[in-house]
Amino acid sequence: MIEINSDSENTPRFDPAKWIGQNKVYRDLPTQVTAAKFTAAHTLPTVVIRQLPIPDIMVTEFLLVPLPNILENDAPFPKQPSSWFSPDPPNCEDTSVHSIKSIPPLALIRRLEEALPQAWLDGPYRSKSLEIVTLRAAQDKWTESLSRFPDTEKHFLNYVSWNSIRPGAPDVQLDSTRLLSDEWISSGIINEMMRDINTRISEDPVLSASTIV
Repeated sequence: MIEINSDSENTPRFDPAKWIGQNKVYRDLPTQVTAAKFTAAHTLPTVVIRQLPIPDIMVTEFLLVPLPNILENDAPFPKQPSSWFSPDPPNCEDTSVHSIKSIPPLALIRRLEEALPQAWLDGPYRSKSLEIVTLRAAQDKWTESLSRFPDTEKHFLNYVSWNSIRPGAPDVQLDSTRLLSDEWISSGIINEMMRDINTRISEDPVLSASTIV
């Protein structure tokens, strides 16, 4: 059985024999089942994890990591979600990530993500890793941000990690790319800005006596 951590002592353990391949529908399921799906279906093989860039490497280094491109045309790829899932353990080699030549369009990826919960419940099926999509999209975001960055300031990206969690903020560093794009900024960025303003005011006796943030 898969042990699922819970704040409630009354939460039962997940028993695969009662749920997997039992003609269940992935809708309104108990917490221990949905948690087990996330753990089992999204866990990457160790050999793949070793090939992925860690969140703490600097932006400039991350942009040099070779990753396949995301195609705009889904013609080369199977259209049925069932073709993308397998009950067999992943057959991974030390070059698994780098052997991927191209990535399906994001619209197809989204359909696969929607199909994954039911495929896992019918299975046990494992998704063929979609983590590369996330990394490729992150590279594209940082590349776009870099193109908008003033040349005199680009050296700062040698000291900024591409996706690490920032202390005191709910968002990861990748979210900072919104500042140099036409995307809406997140609540995490707004909160961080307000904390910075508050810190500056508190360090100025004149402002701190007359200003409240």
